[in-house]
Amino acid sequence: MKLTNLKVNHLKNPLGFSVKNPSFSFQVEESTGRHLKSARIRVSRTEDMTDLVYDSGERTDISSLSFTPEQEFEGGIR
Repeated sequence: MKLTNLKVNHLKNPLGFSVKNPSFSFQVEESTGRHLKSARIRVSRTEDMTDLVYDSGERTDISSLSFTPEQEFEGGIR
């Protein structure tokens, strides 16, 4: 499975925007299934994902079209 076209609030590269209530979307390629059964969204301050600020856990209610976490990000996501 390969995730592509990752976006935050419909922006592909939201650098310079402060987003307190982000909405995440993505596309799935190279998958054997036809429908998304579950997903997990993780947000980190670091590229190597060692400083997590949010982890949804694996959930069945996450849509690739739009997912808004139930928490506000203090200072926003940059």
